[in-house]
Order: sequence, then C-alpha cells, then structure tokens
Amino acid sequence: MLQPKIIIAGPFDAGRIAIIKNLSQVSIKAGEKLDVDLGLGNQTVPIDYGRVDLEEDVTLHLFGVSDVEGVKALVEVLTEELLGFILVVDARDEESIKKCRELASYLLSTNAGNIVLAVDGVESSDEINKVKNELQVDNNIRIFSCNTSDKESSKEVLINFFYGVLKGLS
Repeated sequence: MLQPKIIIAGPFDAGRIAIIKNLSQVSIKAGEKLDVDLGLGNQTVPIDYGRVDLEEDVTLHLFGVSDVEGVKALVEVLTEELLGFILVVDARDEESIKKCRELASYLLSTNAGNIVLAVDGVESSDEINKVKNELQVDNNIRIFSCNTSDKESSKEVLINFFYGVLKGLS
C-alpha cells in the first residue's frame, strides 16, 4: 500500500488547518502531539493531521505544523514517501510573513525538494510578487494564490503541488 505524505507548514492563523480540513476525507486532528528525539532529548511537537484516499491502495497523509522545529521533527519521522511541502502564508499579516520566511529559508537550506507556497489574502500577480520578495524566496518555490477557506482553492494548490512532483520525476 502506498502512503505518500505531504507536510503543510505555516504560522498560526495562516490557513494551514483550513487547507488540511478542505482536503481531508476524515475529520482532521488538530493539535495532536508527536514525541520525537531530535538529538536534544525527547520533544513534543503539535501536529495537525488529515487523510485523502486516492485509490483503494493509495492514501495521502497530510501533516500540518507551524514552525521550523515542527518541520524538523516531521522530516525526522516521515522520511519514507515524503513528497514535499506546502507552505501557507497570510499576506495580510506581517507576523505570518516573517514566520513563513523562516520556514522557507530552512527548507531551501536543506534542499527539501518539492515546495509550493500558498498565499492567502492576495488578488493580483503584483501582490504575489511582493510576498515572494518579502519572503526572500527564489524560483525553487512555486507560488500560488489560495483562499484557504475555499475547498476548490485548496484543491488547486494540491494539484499544482502534484504537477511539481511529476515534473521532478521527468
């Protein structure tokens, strides 16, 4: 059975949980606790979890975290079948942009693979480019507008994520 995984990371109130809720076929589990050892002793990391059954033998697992430590913990645990990352940022919130910049910087420094940025609160390509500049990301991160409270918009981000996965395979 295939069990691919995606980490959806974004600051508190950026829309991370909303995206997982929009995509998941089961009731999401928000704030679940995961105990991991990152070399500094055991740490407890809060995670959000959702699941999408793609085929009878393919289940996509969605794991949400809010900060770099959470990403590190999940990468440590989810090394097998991890497809990549969806970063979520609310462009209307300076603190959200600052925290997302930290997440993006960390992921780019580790050559994390497929990374998509879902930007909530933008309506034009100029606004998306402004957020891209504020986050100090390069073209390795593909950026899409996303109304995180809208199911179809969340699906579009997931579809664009998979296009990146497929492009990486060719």
